[in-house]
Amino acid sequence: MDIPLFYMRILRLICNPTCVCVLYANICTYIRPLFPLRMYVETTPSLDLADASAEGTKKVVWEWEGDDGKWTSYSDQDAVKITKALSDGEDNVTLQVTPTVQLNVRFNSMTQMNVASGWQRDVRCRSTDCKQWEWQDKDGKWKPYSPGLQRLLVACVECGVDERELEAAGRRYKVDLVLRKQTNLETSVVRKFRVSGGGGEWVVL
Repeated sequence: MDIPLFYMRILRLICNPTCVCVLYANICTYIRPLFPLRMYVETTPSLDLADASAEGTKKVVWEWEGDDGKWTSYSDQDAVKITKALSDGEDNVTLQVTPTVQLNVRFNSMTQMNVASGWQRDVRCRSTDCKQWEWQDKDGKWKPYSPGLQRLLVACVECGVDERELEAAGRRYKVDLVLRKQTNLETSVVRKFRVSGGGGEWVVL
């Protein structure tokens, strides 16, 4: 049985490696533009001011205290991260301020700690509220919160946080900034708190 000349040429092309490579290259040249390759790049989502605005996170100014007693503002991006962590009820948040420096902001003490050195500084949320926050004991006397908790309560008001858990004297409490009461989460004892000097009314910030 005779094999047609056309098929003989096809067989020769298939059996010739050089011809196969040329044929494959020509096919890729015409086919590849019709089916472009897509590269998947994994990225770490960043939390910027636009994200904060979209999520309804209020922009506030966070500061840390230097050795000279002066307060320095965090970057806008770090301030957004701190505000979000506070609003989400986190106890702390870690900031990568440089490629080699990490700072851990702790809300109960309102301090920042250098993760590598352990050095701590006070932090605060900038506010025009200079009044004192106080809680009422079982005898009806008003006692001031610690300086760290004073700054924490001010930060909650600035960030629009209505409820917040905090730790004082080794005990865990939930404070309701709308009803102005604190609840001991272990004993369920409820006590009032206020801003002194204004009859317990909120200060216009």
